[in-house]
Amino acid sequence: MTQRPWSKLQRKTHNIAAQNIIARRSE
Repeated sequence: MTQRPWSKLQRKTHNIAAQNIIARRSE
């Protein structure tokens, strides 16, 4: 497994960003 350690963190950040966009849209 040659996955970068920050790969998971980046994915989490992307998830939060996506949720932020959805939250703004529903407002």
